[in-house]
Amino acid sequence: LPVAVYDKIAPNDAVYPYIIFSTQTDTDDSVKNCFGHECTMLVDIVTGRTGEVSSMDVDEISGQVLSLINPSGSRITLGANLTLIRTQLISDNTLEGQNGVWKIIRRLLRFGHKVHEQVQI
Repeated sequence: LPVAVYDKIAPNDAVYPYIIFSTQTDTDDSVKNCFGHECTMLVDIVTGRTGEVSSMDVDEISGQVLSLINPSGSRITLGANLTLIRTQLISDNTLEGQNGVWKIIRRLLRFGHKVHEQVQI
């Protein structure tokens, strides 16, 4: 299922379904020989329909997102001396709503990442 991806806010003319990379945090987790960061990222998967709606689309898209962001057993190198140590799914919430026309289902996936940068001493 092809899905548009937006940073922070989707435009008014965005076509369902789409993904928003919204809230992100970064906390220092450094030690003597290594700069470290504990980061979080919220992935907001949004689907909408005017007729019958089910969570099938949002579930399929979230499965694709999970396999890309949190591949099992992988240690990913991000660049020179920069390594993604751990990624974990912190929370997974589904929200439903409707107005006079659209029925909307959103799935909010919050990921936590531990990133280390090796320092030459």
